Amino acid sequence: MSDTANSINALTFDLTDSGLEKAQFNRSIFDSVLNYIPNEQFSYAFTGEIYQRVESVQRGGYRLSKSVDTATADTLLIHKCFKSEQALVRFSQRQRWADSNGGGNGNTDPPRPLITPKPSTITFTIPTKTVYEMQHTITATLLDLTPLDVSDISLNLDADSWAWQFSCKLLNAAQLPLVTKKDGTAVEIIITINGYAFNLLVENAIRNREFAKNSISLKGRSLTALLTQPYVQPTSATQSNLMTVQQLVELELPTGWMCDWQTVTWNVAANAFSYTAKTPIQVIAGIAADIGAIVVPSRNSRTVKILPRYRVLPWNFDVETPDLVIPDAAIESLTYRNVVPAQANGVYIHGSDIGGVLARCRLTGTAGDKLSQTVTNSLMTDVIGCRALGERILAAQWSQPEIQSISLPMNTDMPLANVGDLVRINIDSGHVFGVVNSIGITASLSKVSQTLTIGEETANVWAAFRELLPRDPLLVGTLSNTDGQSSLITLIDGGVIRVRGTGVVNSKYYIRAGRIENDAPNLMLSEIVI
Repeated sequence: MSDTANSINALTFDLTDSGLEKAQFNRSIFDSVLNYIPNEQFSYAFTGEIYQRVESVQRGGYRLSKSVDTATADTLLIHKCFKSEQALVRFSQRQRWADSNGGGNGNTDPPRPLITPKPSTITFTIPTKTVYEMQHTITATLLDLTPLDVSDISLNLDADSWAWQFSCKLLNAAQLPLVTKKDGTAVEIIITINGYAFNLLVENAIRNREFAKNSISLKGRSLTALLTQPYVQPTSATQSNLMTVQQLVELELPTGWMCDWQTVTWNVAANAFSYTAKTPIQVIAGIAADIGAIVVPSRNSRTVKILPRYRVLPWNFDVETPDLVIPDAAIESLTYRNVVPAQANGVYIHGSDIGGVLARCRLTGTAGDKLSQTVTNSLMTDVIGCRALGERILAAQWSQPEIQSISLPMNTDMPLANVGDLVRINIDSGHVFGVVNSIGITASLSKVSQTLTIGEETANVWAAFRELLPRDPLLVGTLSNTDGQSSLITLIDGGVIRVRGTGVVNSKYYIRAGRIENDAPNLMLSEIVI
């Protein structure tokens, strides 16, 4: 293009008008070139006008009316996703995407679908005081507000779990029949600690009797336990229609439950997703893990929140607004970890043979040459999903904060943190950033404390054990040599393995558990810069 044409395409954006993007440009440039015709072809991400666009219950798509299916975008050959390296002009009824290397060369990716923007983050800064006054209010009741006498309350939640775990001591043995039912149905109770209410299911009542001692321990989980055994039995299903990942989650929720979706969404091709012998919450948690998100249960309602594992990516901690600022004076105790330098800076991600896409995600400013293990799942049907999962994987490989956990009181001066919050800990004349991955609350009339863990690792025993189990991921590779019984396969990340089975040299195959499973399509590689 000419210099003038380049100037015309160099558009900037103002994102301050209620989240709507407005293209600002210099009118004088157009006035000086009245007959300007671009010598590069434009590609259109959407093939038709969108009329009477209305918001539906299912976000992440466009509905033309209540009776019309979601309108999807046509893909543009090979893609590259950039954070802010291309100029985008959005019109209210059509989105036009300018290809900087010439239309049809397949060098850019359509913009992400519009989603409801998250409200601006409001930072709560714990005040620095010489003395903190503590006055605690702790109550426990049945749903009909019948009081219960309890003590030594413990509550825990981490990013690898989908339910709060709780335990407490029941002080009055006469109240034991109130929290147990003969038919095995869990009793729902409400525990309120300094204004924070938790609706919980009493699933176990353990009575210990010794000489001169008689204690009763109650244990259970939050309401999300109702979405798994023994309250719901496992089922199997296959998605038979085109849906968004958000819709896949919402379909698993029974009447009376809500999904608070706070991450990106995209379309999943019909028959691409299925599961075998899983309960609703297991399906939801599996979907969340496959898209780089986590399930955060509500404390006191039938709501599950789906949000990115890293709302703020580690390399952006210093420039983002934290949710909570914790001063040195408020910290009761802390633990440190050994700081390991950042590891992988790139990862290959691909879907299955039904609507799957292939992407190479790399950190901006790097060659992406230090690769994490290739990841595959059936939900990777769009580069939007590959980017979301790539961000989560590379964030886990980033250098972890030197502080592993801190303990501090919980009262009006020090609010309860949330899993997923970005916190800044001011300590030793410096500060440490981290995303909260687990919360532990201990409460008695004399003291209420919360312990926050930040970084990648949680104390979840099942998650740690799962990492030790052997896994057989679905891999894609090109057959380079075969002897008729076994073959050499070059994987997409450059590795070479020998597997059982044979095929055609230079053809692509799916590999699992050391053998050729079936033919693999020629997936176009998308380059995603994170």
